[in-house]
Amino acid sequence: TSVVVVFAVASYAISISEDPTGHGGPLTVRLDRRFLLFLKLVSLLSLHSFNFVAFTQAVRYLNHVNFLINAPSIGEQPITEEIVYKMLYRATTAWGYGLKGTLVTFPLLMWVFGGVWLVLGMLGLIAVKRVLDFGEFGAVDHVHTP
Repeated sequence: TSVVVVFAVASYAISISEDPTGHGGPLTVRLDRRFLLFLKLVSLLSLHSFNFVAFTQAVRYLNHVNFLINAPSIGEQPITEEIVYKMLYRATTAWGYGLKGTLVTFPLLMWVFGGVWLVLGMLGLIAVKRVLDFGEFGAVDHVHTP
């Protein structure tokens, strides 16, 4: 969420002003609208590329885990639980990065429509994450209580 907050503050601070008086954020800069849209879309495309690579690596590592579980050894070295654990840790880490990047995509997409939409998208993301992580759907403690 900190990345989205930085985008929100930057969107306010560096605002586009078509008013000749120069009203806008404290660091008002005159940028061509098409160039700013280009920057927004390039950042969105870069984030999607990162997500694709992260998810691809996660699937790759999970396939390695499947082979490691079913193979008795690699050459002369036996496959231990530690080797499988390290590969599984890499897979879950890559999956986590891809998922976090996917969640940041929504507010970044809203940024294309303006700074206010970016802030609203960020607040919506925080609300959804709160429900998923700590709400009724995210809590599993009540399942295991007798």
